[in-house]
Amino acid sequence: GLAGGNIYNIGIKAEGDGQLLLSSQMSCASYNMISKSAVPSAELESSAVTTACVALGYRVRNTASFGEFTCGICWSAAGLKPTIEDCCLAGPEVSATGTALQVVPAVNIGDTAPRAYRIFVNSALGIYYFDAGEFALKSQSDAITFNWTRLEETSLPSAIEVYSTTDKVAGRNFKAWYATADLDDPGVELRTNVPQSVTTIDAQAASFGGDCYVMTNGGYFASGQHTGIAINDYVVTGRINNARGSIEPSDPENNQVYPTTRGIFGVDKDGVPSAYWATGAKPEYYNFPVPSVKGEQKYPMVVSQWKSASPAYWEPKAAISAGPLLLKDGVRPFDFTNTPRGDSYYYTNFEFIAGDIFGPDVLCDRTAVGCTEDGRVILFICDGRMSSSPGLTLEELSMVMKGLGCRDALNLDGGGSTGMMVGDKHYGDTTVDGNRPVMSTIGFFRKN
Repeated sequence: GLAGGNIYNIGIKAEGDGQLLLSSQMSCASYNMISKSAVPSAELESSAVTTACVALGYRVRNTASFGEFTCGICWSAAGLKPTIEDCCLAGPEVSATGTALQVVPAVNIGDTAPRAYRIFVNSALGIYYFDAGEFALKSQSDAITFNWTRLEETSLPSAIEVYSTTDKVAGRNFKAWYATADLDDPGVELRTNVPQSVTTIDAQAASFGGDCYVMTNGGYFASGQHTGIAINDYVVTGRINNARGSIEPSDPENNQVYPTTRGIFGVDKDGVPSAYWATGAKPEYYNFPVPSVKGEQKYPMVVSQWKSASPAYWEPKAAISAGPLLLKDGVRPFDFTNTPRGDSYYYTNFEFIAGDIFGPDVLCDRTAVGCTEDGRVILFICDGRMSSSPGLTLEELSMVMKGLGCRDALNLDGGGSTGMMVGDKHYGDTTVDGNRPVMSTIGFFRKN
């Protein structure tokens, strides 16, 4: 008999064995009954499941009647009714028509086991849940392994080893090298370097007077400026900015700026390696990316979005940012599934990496850094864009790093920047186009 829009005084009364045991009529509260038409509702409109994410499109109704609100997805084991006390992720801002496309990254989910999920709306009226269904991530590619040959490098301490391979990849010619270091060794450490101007890795390595054992190129740069963050001896150089949807001036997405976290790899004071997503000038580090999607509703700007989340406690002594992260806890965070908007509108290009680097068919020289479960750090390069070694796609690169035993891995600047110095030897393409000056480097050094 209660009707929406009316105000009722509510009291409590209890009787037992014909006696009045409790009556709170004198201390009653007033309640304004909400009309059912004013209660929020949500319904699923589209869904897509890939190897790297679950993408859910939904519509929220009655938004005008309940003020500020957030919505999102919560999930738990299949067969249950998840709440925000289980796993949950807040979604982007809802459009004027009440729609949102929300991506839940694979790194948030963890594995391919079936999950139950629900849409939630958190408003001043309370938290509302709407049954949606179940999902299970698709299986990711297998690790790629090679026959590696150890190179005899007498200039290196026993804690550092260097290997090469010419095994083929998917029938293609291939040339690659990697160096691995045990940073538990008291005489070896990881460092980064950002010179005053662009300088080849040959010159940068030589500038340390024999203290540099192995060095590769590092992060991205443009117009003689390092792009992103480099940290050496706890000192931060640069910053990570929110990204444009496209770097092409003619693309409408060039005018759209999205909250962005970028991949970063480094070591703490004890030489323990880790990879995270980072943002800002005084960077904060996160175990999950902001799952921004080009062409879709935006998340709150990173600062406000993540103050309510929990940054990882990490104080890197040395670190470098680039992107994308290739592996996080053994999971590849991206694939190349397009949204309904079409080509280059990927569900999982969370770091807004440019199309000449990020794409399903982009083969080129690659550089990467990663770490294994037992804490060894790996620096990897491969030649590309030549008949003797066309190179790797990003997906292949992530699976190669996994094949080397990496738990976490980060893609560094590639193409003509790619190269590795081992002592005074240069591995990789040494042509003019393959040995260009770079703005940052990373490597294994003698620990002073």
